[in-house]
Amino acid sequence: MLTISSAFAQRVFDNEDNQPYDWSNFEFKNFFYSAVICAVVIVLGLLLRKNFDNSFLKGLGTTMVVIGSIVAFAELTGPILGAIQIIWQVFIGSAIFFGTIYWVYTNYIE
Repeated sequence: MLTISSAFAQRVFDNEDNQPYDWSNFEFKNFFYSAVICAVVIVLGLLLRKNFDNSFLKGLGTTMVVIGSIVAFAELTGPILGAIQIIWQVFIGSAIFFGTIYWVYTNYIE
């Protein structure tokens, strides 16, 4: 269901090359299911580590936390960074626009 190599290839490395995230490949249903599954795996791993004294179960819990974190990073990073990039560009564009309007108003209109 979740293949780490294809997730890294599509979602993570594209952002490192300063290319915008390809929103045509985004499917909310898959994003939501991935987020829920990763959260459940991480929480179960943390519960195993906390509630049991058996070293095998603690090791299994640690493994579950690590695997859940890696898959979450691979699956969820691209869309989240893409959304942050859009918000940042809107913020910077607004700051430049309103800064220019303010500069023109204070220097030429008043």
